[in-house]
Amino acid sequence: MFCYIILFLFIPLLFWIYKNTKLYYKTIVDNTINIVLVNKNGKIIDANKRFFEYFGYSSLKDFNKEHNCICEYFVDDEDGFISQKIDGEDWFEYLYKNQHKLYKAKLNINGTIYYFKVGITKLSNKSNSYAIVLADITKEIEVYKKVEKLTKIDPLTQIGNRREFFESLESFKKLSDRYGRVFSLIMFDIDNFKQINDSFGHDVGDKVLKEYAKLIKSTLRDSDIFCRTGGEEFGIILPEITLDDAIKVAQKIRKKVESANLVVPITISLGVVEYKTNETIDNLYARADRLLYKAKRNGKNKVES
Repeated sequence: MFCYIILFLFIPLLFWIYKNTKLYYKTIVDNTINIVLVNKNGKIIDANKRFFEYFGYSSLKDFNKEHNCICEYFVDDEDGFISQKIDGEDWFEYLYKNQHKLYKAKLNINGTIYYFKVGITKLSNKSNSYAIVLADITKEIEVYKKVEKLTKIDPLTQIGNRREFFESLESFKKLSDRYGRVFSLIMFDIDNFKQINDSFGHDVGDKVLKEYAKLIKSTLRDSDIFCRTGGEEFGIILPEITLDDAIKVAQKIRKKVESANLVVPITISLGVVEYKTNETIDNLYARADRLLYKAKRNGKNKVES
């Protein structure tokens, strides 16, 4: 009889401990700085307070009315960030199977871009549910991008440098090979630049580079990539531009430079090419460079294609 009394008192005590322990851990999870959610078969079935602060919903019911998956917020326009499908698998399943790697996600939440590190663990094999943690690294990524941008700018002309030029070429090559996107390349340099330095001094030579770079940049679109590749040589990447239109752009630049007379009168020689699918960047660059020097051999102040 005494044992039954003890058991009768002990069961409510166990329930109280369980309830309060669960509440204790819920409080901890709710107050973490990271987003924590439970994903079951691709759908969120539980989330902490931080999730709602970021996504602007008051309940999961409201969220699930409008969204099937958090992956609908993913932005995969940069290398190194996860997408909804990775190698044909749902993103959460792929991440769980390949936990040896560090994963990052770029999300567009109501018009604001956030970057997160993503951690994942499986809660139940039977129910196919995962616990997912998103740690906000937006500030770190923004600082990194600012520093990286500085390493890609030519300090004299304030346009892109050689590193920016070749990295951009690689990016456009990938887009072209994958999606058939067209782009063209203009290479040019200043005719008789050595004579300018010899006759007027290197300070004047530097001013020529700066002022004419500024002039040329003003004639280009925001989407065009304009870089100083070395000395008095420059490259312009023209996205979505065919060879015929690129030649017109090159002629426009040539004429504008010839008539500008900003520091001292100069002319430029230009080589123009269009990217060929699966062509190497070295070959593309070499083709444009050969045409540049063909323009020089043919009398300078010319466009060759």
